[in-house]
Formats: sequence, C-alpha cells, structure tokens
Amino acid sequence: MSITALSPSASNTNSDVLSYDSAGLPVPKPQDDFQDPNVFGQPLEGTLQLRGMTVEKRMNSGRLVKYGPIPLIVAVCGLFLEQNGLHVQGIFRVSGSVKRVRELQRIFATEPDFGHNIDWTGYTVHDAASLLRRYLNGLPEPIIPLELYDGFRSPFIHPLSQTRQLKKHEMNEVIVKLHSLIQQLPPANRQLLLYILDLLELFAKNSKKNMMPASNLAAIFQPCILSHPSHNTLPEEYTTSQEAVLFMIEHFKVF
Repeated sequence: MSITALSPSASNTNSDVLSYDSAGLPVPKPQDDFQDPNVFGQPLEGTLQLRGMTVEKRMNSGRLVKYGPIPLIVAVCGLFLEQNGLHVQGIFRVSGSVKRVRELQRIFATEPDFGHNIDWTGYTVHDAASLLRRYLNGLPEPIIPLELYDGFRSPFIHPLSQTRQLKKHEMNEVIVKLHSLIQQLPPANRQLLLYILDLLELFAKNSKKNMMPASNLAAIFQPCILSHPSHNTLPEEYTTSQEAVLFMIEHFKVF
C-alpha cells in the first residue's frame, strides 16, 4: 500500500479513551492541559483543509483503490498498524502508554509537519491504535452524521436485529439500502468511513492471530462510526448500532 500526501492540514484536543471496559466501551481518561487548535476535536472538513492525504491500496484482485483525502493522522497511523499490528493480540483493545500517546498527539498537532514524517521508534502499535481512536472519538460528530443515524440503523431494528440470521433476499435488501446511504454521506465522511471499514475488515481477517474478530472491532469502533448523544446511556441502542457496524465490516467489499 502506498500513501500520497495532499495539501497541509490539522485540530483541538479532547480527553480520550486509553482503556476499555469488559463490554469494549471506552473509559475516558482525565483531560491534560494540552490545547490543540488544529487536529484533535476539530471538524473533519477543517482537518482535511489543513492536512489531508490520499491512500492507495492494491487489492488481492490487483485493482487499485484510492481513499481520500482522509486526515493525515488516520492515514499514517493506519499504514503503521497494517504494517506492524495485524498479528498483535488485542490490537485496538489493549491500551497504549498514556505518556507516549500524549507525545504522539502533540507531534500530529504541531505545524508544519503535523506528523507526516514521524519516526515511530520507541512507540508501539498499541500507542498508534490508541492515538487513532483518540482522534476518531474526538470528532465533534461521528463519521456517519447524525441526520443519517436512523437510516443506517433501521435494517437492524427488530425483527432483523441478528444480521447473521438474515435470509439471502433480506441481506441483499440491507446491502442495497446501506450502499445508497453511504453514497449520501458527505464526500469526506464517505472516504473516511470506507477507509476505516477497509482497515477493520483487514484486521478481522487476521483475527485467528490478533484475537480481534469483527464483532469485537465493531463494539470498539461503533461510538466513533455510528452513535447519537441521546442513546449513549441505552445499551439496547448501542447494541443495534454495533450490529450495523458489524454488518458493514463483514460485507465491506460490496460497498
């Protein structure tokens, strides 16, 4: 996979999640005093204007797929994780070092490079995974905007809540609906969603070694992909959202 830089871009910080509870839900850490006006906590479009990148991936079929522009921090962390973390047990679940992740946050929020030429020496894949989640969880709005929240969830509300039990024609209907909804996303959100789903599908394919099947990855990434503030304390609601994210990971190639 190759990465091509585009125009410079970056954002503000949020306290993040460097540990997770038994259900895979984030446990917030206290905020430090680092203030970032460029990357973390900033709207997606603003980050892309400051520093965006295009990611090129050669699929097994030989077809070249391009994602972008996506935030530089996502592209750089994603590449590092693909190259070094595919077979690491507990990737995305095991926390990185709070100290090192804060150091990385400063690097990716500092002009003029914004982490483009980062030297990963001394940092682990768990640090990179935690940093990626910190950025995504810090977006002011989930990757799927709130106005499309209900649409993406609607196929997974009872009685079609268990996606693995869908009949073939029902599954095709869900795929068609989600494909249409993905096309309705703003371009920046669509490119970021497809890149993250691609990344998660790749890690899920290696779950025999990393012990992170698609269901675990869906539980961990659901808050930053498909969530709504009015449902944050309702377990049955984030379970429905997890089903939607799981379906998109498992059927990523059709999207």
